[in-house]
Amino acid sequence: MIFTICERTFLLSLSKISVKAEEFLNKAHFAFYLQVIGKNISIELSGLYNEYNDLFSIETIQFLRETQKENLASQNRASDSGLKYLTEFISCEFVNLSNLELKQQLQDTLSTADCTYKVKQYTYSGIKQLNFWEGDNEKEALEKIIQEFCENKLNNLLAANLLNEQSKIRELGYRDHSEMFVSLTGINISSLKSFALRFLADTSNTYFSHLEKLNVNERIQSHVSLSRDELYMLLSNHSKDECFTSIEPNEVFDRFAARSSFEPEIISRIKIEQIQSSGRAFCSVLNAPHDIRLVIQNGRGLAQMRDLLHETGHALHYASVDSSLPFEFRRLGDDSITEAYAALFENLLYDEIWVNNNLLSGGIQKSELISFLKFYKLTKLRNLAVKLIYDNELYCNAADTELKQKFRHYYKEYLGVEVNEYEYLSETEPFLFSARYFRAQMLAANLKSRLETSFGSDWFENKEAFKFLSMIWKTGQQFSAEEVSESFTGIKIPDADITNEFNV
Repeated sequence: MIFTICERTFLLSLSKISVKAEEFLNKAHFAFYLQVIGKNISIELSGLYNEYNDLFSIETIQFLRETQKENLASQNRASDSGLKYLTEFISCEFVNLSNLELKQQLQDTLSTADCTYKVKQYTYSGIKQLNFWEGDNEKEALEKIIQEFCENKLNNLLAANLLNEQSKIRELGYRDHSEMFVSLTGINISSLKSFALRFLADTSNTYFSHLEKLNVNERIQSHVSLSRDELYMLLSNHSKDECFTSIEPNEVFDRFAARSSFEPEIISRIKIEQIQSSGRAFCSVLNAPHDIRLVIQNGRGLAQMRDLLHETGHALHYASVDSSLPFEFRRLGDDSITEAYAALFENLLYDEIWVNNNLLSGGIQKSELISFLKFYKLTKLRNLAVKLIYDNELYCNAADTELKQKFRHYYKEYLGVEVNEYEYLSETEPFLFSARYFRAQMLAANLKSRLETSFGSDWFENKEAFKFLSMIWKTGQQFSAEEVSESFTGIKIPDADITNEFNV
């Protein structure tokens, strides 16, 4: 192919933007990774962003937009997807750049132990966890501390952050977060919201029937509303952790490696690290596909297994990506894709065949364990649907009073629990990421259907099934969730069935 001088200039400029974007993302992931694994290195947000100040600029975004228009006019579709993903990434980081000081304050506020209870100092997360486990006679004092922290410190920062983001989003020419998200991603939020509402309606009887049984088992009167934290506590207390304590994280991962057809080189790219710190596990992509870190906290139990399976899905995906793909397809793109692979593996925890093959019953009837796990999954999915619906309201610039009312209403209506109005800003996913998570569950359901049809209900024991997954994983994230679903499963995303397993 012969390029004109103008086209060569464009390619060099675009290539430079891509390289710098990858450098930034790798450095950001590495800094976060070092902080979490206990290297005592705090993330200095302003320094990291300022190093790439020219990358996250209105000029760069304008250049990318103009290039997209030129491609459209000349019908040059070859680089359209990469440009789209790069534009989305840099646009979001442009918005983040405006809030560096606030984000640093928020990080410091959340990590500083300035909540005092019985002479001891706790972080906000620490006091929340303490409230989660303390007895009823302690809760009133703890909840007062949490409320004061939210209303006097946390919400002020979150509200200021949201306002700053809205200002920058309007500078980019969008009305609000929601319009920016739809414009950059092409994801139909209205369609997703309709699907979520239909899912909530279709699983309502099953969910509330199980919730009633849980209340009865705990001798809680059905007319007394649980708080959301109390529901999570009940689920935790009934989590059958004894069924999971005999399995080491490395052992679970090694089983997948042994039963799959992955080349040793791919498995060697993933390093599993167990650490003492609290918090959820995560997969840090330091250099896709060559350096993937799966960080899991020490401990055993359902939550540990859930997190491990979820992050294993991410790790296997990123380690399998074709290294010759451009950065935009290895690391950017539609995150519903990698979240779908994570959901596919996490959902094994709620699969009767996988449970029978991998877990000891610990004296518990398997039917009882399966019933609980399905209710656990249903609660999680309904909570995710509620977050999607609420986040859409939040990011469409609804008034605070209206948001607080809807925050309480949605959780009461769909999960049967009470939530604190003052937490209405702290329960959201940035840039409508809840839409990615929910869409990921839809794609995961379609992938599971295809795997079971082609390889049997125990597909996770079949090397051919992993060859099939590896073929998809090699494509990275260059395709949308819709494209992956239709091309590799033959099922459209809106046709996903995530209700069937709940017998509705």
